[in-house]
Amino acid sequence: FDNFQNKNYLETLDFLKKNISNSSYHFILGNHDVYYFAANNQPYIASGYDPLFYSLMHKECQKILPKFKLFKIIDNWVFSHAGIDSNHLNPVIGWNESNLLEREKKAIESLRTNEKHEFFQIGRGTVPHYFTKLDGITWSRPWKFNDIPNINQVVGHTPSENVRITENKEKNSIVYYLDTHLSHVGVFDSEEKKIKFYDISSMKEVSAVGVSRRDWSTFFQKTS
Repeated sequence: FDNFQNKNYLETLDFLKKNISNSSYHFILGNHDVYYFAANNQPYIASGYDPLFYSLMHKECQKILPKFKLFKIIDNWVFSHAGIDSNHLNPVIGWNESNLLEREKKAIESLRTNEKHEFFQIGRGTVPHYFTKLDGITWSRPWKFNDIPNINQVVGHTPSENVRITENKEKNSIVYYLDTHLSHVGVFDSEEKKIKFYDISSMKEVSAVGVSRRDWSTFFQKTS
């Protein structure tokens, strides 16, 4: 809901209500959405939160909550708001789609029951503080992110001017970061199993800019 450019909350909610059951769409919760859906939203409140919108639209958000996802998996690609860290996986069975989907279901339900769930865990404070605890799927940050072997991901959450890519050759995984303040769009080719990115203003294809995990914290402090 919160994009920090305008507050078209009602229009956004109307679009969601009209399309929430449309199989062509997959709606994924982000950290700036969770506090409008949660029955007790105090643990989730962050920048951009509008208490007036919560009071007006929370009941409607709760009605459509079961239709939301925290991630979408297509083959070895994962699409989520901030990323599934390897530490989110079951330590015994590792990468297991069925296990993740079952835990996702419980996480979504936790927003109704006020139970805590690790997928919504928040890292707060300054950049150095972000190294002190594991963030949930709506809050993961690239400078402390642990890649999942043989799994590629597309996320938003951490903004930059350009589409960014972090590659882990040892784990055979890549993560694309697509939060460019609504300036770019990604198109997934299901046959070629790759993603192409386009500048929305010109619709010209652009290449992702590489950045290492070690350099992410410095880069983020310069651009945030």
